[in-house]
Amino acid sequence: GYLVSPGLKLQNKPLWLTLGPVAGLVFDKPNGFPYARKIRDGWTETTQTGVAYAVTHDGQNIKVFSDVCTQLVCRVAWHENREMFISPCHDGIFSIDGKVLGDPPPRPLDQFQTKIENGQLQILLA
Repeated sequence: GYLVSPGLKLQNKPLWLTLGPVAGLVFDKPNGFPYARKIRDGWTETTQTGVAYAVTHDGQNIKVFSDVCTQLVCRVAWHENREMFISPCHDGIFSIDGKVLGDPPPRPLDQFQTKIENGQLQILLA
């Protein structure tokens, strides 16, 4: 049991991660927030990294998208001059609201669950 138990334990609990102040968000433009957290899987520890893109058109309703493409799990980036997220692996294209604009991605960008606490935007990392 001593040798096997670390591999059986649930070691990564959901975490509310603070991105930054809501007041600092730029309207009608993705606001990128890089993040990192330690992940423990049995006996190994790795770091999960990414960029959470917060989008608001009115300062009230805020959606936060993952930067992971839904096709091949590569990282999308916002291209200001084309006003779209583009996946470098296979030219998948997503709108500012995470919707698929061009094949091959099978679905929109994943959205984080969000909350605002003390004026700070937070996302749930599961």
